[in-house]
Amino acid sequence: MIAHPTLRTSHNSISTPARLRGLSIARYFGICTACLALWCTDSHLYASPKTNDLRALNSIREIYRAEIEYESTYPANGFACSLTALGGDPKLGSSGPMAAQLISTDLASGIDNGYIFKITECQKETINGIEKAVSFKVTAIPQIPGKTGIRSFCHKESGELTADPEGGAHCTVTLIK
Repeated sequence: MIAHPTLRTSHNSISTPARLRGLSIARYFGICTACLALWCTDSHLYASPKTNDLRALNSIREIYRAEIEYESTYPANGFACSLTALGGDPKLGSSGPMAAQLISTDLASGIDNGYIFKITECQKETINGIEKAVSFKVTAIPQIPGKTGIRSFCHKESGELTADPEGGAHCTVTLIK
């Protein structure tokens, strides 16, 4: 009987295959962890542009709903003029007008699933001596049009949702009026 050289030693006991000798378990798991971290970090690059498109549409609707909730929770402020005001980490304390904890910290960072999110056209008015935001527009634009997403999206405080089929900044196609 001939023993397989990478599975049996001369003492007929099972050993580590030759190609894995010298590769410690810690190093092996370190490499696996690094690969997994890279894959998770850049997952938007591996998702299809169409998938990211749908995710961006859901995210822009989430931001719009958060704006409506923010305005009703903090009526003296009106709408939030930044994503950070809508975000916030619950581990860092209670919510407030500077960090309302209405959207995820990932979305509040402004970059999610291959899209760049911003709150623009935040117009303020002074009412009874108090300045408050009375309008806003949320935009979602692909980081790399055609690669990380197809269309751009815009959502106004009026509820109007529009898109730019080319992935640019000009949302002219009405999706919801």
